Amino acid sequence: MPQADESFAEKSWLVRKLPQGNRARLELAAFVLALVVGALVWMERERIADDFIAGQLADLGIPARYEVVSIGPRRQVLRNVVVGDPARPDLTIELVELRLRYRIGMPQIASLKLVRPRLQGKIGPDGLSFGALDKVIFAEREAPPQLPDIDLKLVDGQGRIATDYGPLLFAAAGSGGLDDGFRGSLVASGSRWTNGDCTAGPARLTGVIAVDDGKPSLRGPLHLARVACAASEFSLDALEMQLAMEVGRDLSSLSGKGAVKTGKLAQGTVRSQGLNGDLTLRATDGIVSSRFDLAARSVQFQQLMLTTLGAVGEVTLRGESGRIEASGKLHGNELRLGRGVDQSLRQAQANSVGTLAESLLGKFRGAIAREAKGSTLNAEFLLRSKQGTVSLVMPRAEWRGGSGAQLVALSQLQLALKGGSIEQISGNFLTGGRDLPQINGRIQRATGGMPVLRLAMEPYASGNSRLALPVLVVSQVDEGDFALTGKMVASGAIPTGSVEDAEFPLTGGWDSRGGAWLWRRCTDFHFARLTISELELEGSRARICPNGRAPILALDRRGTRFSARMDAHDWAGRLAGEPARIRFESARFSSRTGFAAEDIELAYGAADSRSRFVLGKVATSPGALAAGNFQAGEFALGPVPMDISEASGRWSFVNGVLSVAEGQFRVSDRQGSARFEPLVARDAVLEFADGRIEALAALRHPASDTIVTEVVIEHDLASAVGHASLAVDALRFDTQLQPADLSGLALGIVALADGTLNGSGRIDWRGSDVVSTGSITTDDFDFAAEFGPVNGVSGTVRFSDLVALTTAPDQKLKIASINPGIEVFDGELTFELRDGQFLSLKHGIWPFVGGTLILRPVQLNLKVPEERRYVIEIVGADAALFVQQMDLGNISATGTFDGSFPLVFDENGDGRIEDGQLISRPPGGNLSYVGELTYEDLSAMGNYAFQTLRSLDYRKMTVVMNGLLSGEIITQLKFDGVRQGKDASRNIFTKQLAKLPIEFRINIRAQFHQLLTSFKSLYDPSFLRDPRDLGLLTSDGTRFIRPDKEEPVPGDEPAIQRQESEQMP
Repeated sequence: MPQADESFAEKSWLVRKLPQGNRARLELAAFVLALVVGALVWMERERIADDFIAGQLADLGIPARYEVVSIGPRRQVLRNVVVGDPARPDLTIELVELRLRYRIGMPQIASLKLVRPRLQGKIGPDGLSFGALDKVIFAEREAPPQLPDIDLKLVDGQGRIATDYGPLLFAAAGSGGLDDGFRGSLVASGSRWTNGDCTAGPARLTGVIAVDDGKPSLRGPLHLARVACAASEFSLDALEMQLAMEVGRDLSSLSGKGAVKTGKLAQGTVRSQGLNGDLTLRATDGIVSSRFDLAARSVQFQQLMLTTLGAVGEVTLRGESGRIEASGKLHGNELRLGRGVDQSLRQAQANSVGTLAESLLGKFRGAIAREAKGSTLNAEFLLRSKQGTVSLVMPRAEWRGGSGAQLVALSQLQLALKGGSIEQISGNFLTGGRDLPQINGRIQRATGGMPVLRLAMEPYASGNSRLALPVLVVSQVDEGDFALTGKMVASGAIPTGSVEDAEFPLTGGWDSRGGAWLWRRCTDFHFARLTISELELEGSRARICPNGRAPILALDRRGTRFSARMDAHDWAGRLAGEPARIRFESARFSSRTGFAAEDIELAYGAADSRSRFVLGKVATSPGALAAGNFQAGEFALGPVPMDISEASGRWSFVNGVLSVAEGQFRVSDRQGSARFEPLVARDAVLEFADGRIEALAALRHPASDTIVTEVVIEHDLASAVGHASLAVDALRFDTQLQPADLSGLALGIVALADGTLNGSGRIDWRGSDVVSTGSITTDDFDFAAEFGPVNGVSGTVRFSDLVALTTAPDQKLKIASINPGIEVFDGELTFELRDGQFLSLKHGIWPFVGGTLILRPVQLNLKVPEERRYVIEIVGADAALFVQQMDLGNISATGTFDGSFPLVFDENGDGRIEDGQLISRPPGGNLSYVGELTYEDLSAMGNYAFQTLRSLDYRKMTVVMNGLLSGEIITQLKFDGVRQGKDASRNIFTKQLAKLPIEFRINIRAQFHQLLTSFKSLYDPSFLRDPRDLGLLTSDGTRFIRPDKEEPVPGDEPAIQRQESEQMP
């Protein structure tokens, strides 16, 4: 203590200047004063301390409550400190210990110990706030801010900051000089934060706090489990950062660095397996700058994918102006097409099978896949943003394939955006590489200041497929509006065909109000050659026009729409190597109403075998672009001499297959004199695919709706080879259907048909060559021929040329019975039909009363009216069997006859017998009546005649017949070498007469169907009524009774035509 006093005295200027005597007195006075002051301070210590603390709080404007535990000149202890509203305090401290030091007599805080402080804060619209403490924490100071020279000991400090998104909790502890030497720990956490549809958490920061030379620092890991936003489809998993942050001595600057590592992250369609890298940060004087070196793993854009994508550079934010500048380099590895693009290309390739796009897309996809392995991406960039204006400069950028070839190159790219609109854009680009399109393009400003893109693509070829863009210009014409002009040239396959050097003028644009469009005016599309299946057109054009005010093709928010029309077109070419012509009157195409065309005609082939296909109307159904209906169709396949007309039905085109269903049509014979009557079909079906036609139809008789035949047609357009199969299944002829209803050839030949036919046929054609075969079978068929009823026809007729209705030679049919006047049974007819016109009846034979009835060969022309002559020959007919078969009752006859009966039918179908003869064979025979006489009281001559004729032996008998089958037949019977038979009555007179040569001549005049009745009446008087009963003779039978004459009624004609006046034989 003395040393201290000595030292004090030595250093005191006032002591050194005073005289020594006075000095002693002064020292004494000072000592006494110090004792007095010390006593007073000690007695008032609590009040002085309280005044100091209260003064400090009052100066800061902080409302607070506390309890004084102890007060000393250098140490004060308070407890239960409450700052702010006691109900909701901003800060509470369980125990506060202050140690004071005095500077120039004024106390200052030398150290501070806080035990279990609890701090409450919030983040609101005005930023971070700690309530009553804001006046201290955020107070403006004239001197630069810095940490105070205080030793702080923080024991179990905790806090909570409330936000609109969720609370942030933290805890801290430590000790040391706040301006130098403080060491402590900080833990901050949050379980879940929510902002709109975004959520984050849980998060945790664990760090070490230190202050060195007045500079606070924080080091430690930050972990954020997940961030997700539903609307923007953003998500981030497992963010980890190793932080090293330091605040400047004046607390106005911040610097730091950190190592970043994340799990999966995504933004919309952009995906990555994670992000790694380093960040540095420096903020001072309102300028924030950061350097970055980041790399994303397995990056997936909708259009592109990369194994890695890295960025190295620097970004600067100038707070006062809001200007942002970023520069750096991009680098990537394994750049390849994204799943969306590749899937679209793969789908496009699959959908374009059989077209030029298929091979071009396949070549492009293969080249991209090959070059993607080991490919690299490098680019340099400079980005500036200020007050809503963003500019990007990319001096160079390139994508190199795994082969080292440059696939895409950009140079001098400049882009300026303002308010989301492009204000400026310019630059050059190139594409290339093996098996990839070679495109050269440039974007620049036009004279009016609007950007213009010009590019050209060299012919890109794969096999026979080729696509080129000699020129394409896209120019901006207004704010958000663009115009497009150019030309595209294509060659290669199209569905079912190919095209060569097709030129498509491109005129279109983009309207910010109406979207994209192409072709507002009529446009001519040229092609050097167009092949569709076997149709080939050369050097033609097609003019397509908008259908109304709308462009031909439009694309906007409502989708893709097209609307076009084609007026009358007429193209010449070749089909399957034959001259062809295709024309139509009009056509309409619309995505809303579909397709409609009128008067479509395709004709091909030589003049003598020309095929023709016509559709009067064809259209799509509402809401369907590849299905509809057609009407007024006409089809004629040259080699097949049948025409289809009045065709209608439904059609569809799916997966390259044209189908027709519910088809209805009328089929008729193309020849002038039809071989068959028109038939109709309904519910017919057809398919056309890969150049082949397959059709199925049931042909019906229109009036009765009877199915006549079922037809299956197959035709290959490329080879012009095809066939038609026909099936006749139980075709029934009855009162509803007759042969003449199916073919006029049967008219007058076959009538009253009753029976069933079965058959099959096949027509094959190759070009104009046609081969056809078929057969018709019946087991029991009845009909009426012009020469009489025919029953029980059976057999199979085979056609060697079904189309021409020509049979194989010597067709045979069994005939159960035929009745040309006399019924015969169990016959067989051999015939041949040629060209559906010439019928050759070669031979007909029937057993006939012990002999044979033969139809001699005859040639008939069925298509022209003509006189037809049939000759029926009778060989070896037995008279006894004839009488028995004809059931002639009391007549008995013997003898064998031969002869023939010519039957002649004129062009009207009226028949007659000309000089029909039957002649008995030697030695003749006998004709007898074995019944009883029914007439009584005949005269002697009558009795003689009857008795004489009762039994006649003849040496020769001749029967001659002439006359109309529909009228009277005159039959002449002549008996030569007649003598009485054994049953005849004999007397002296007859015996004398028998010695004379007697010849009988008998004429019979009767209707053809009454002929046998008249013949029977010759020998059977009972078959005729008694003439006395009819009033023709007197009751004694000796004289005729003349009938009373009646006046004829004027104009009346007799019911029976008068006999001819000429002499009858």
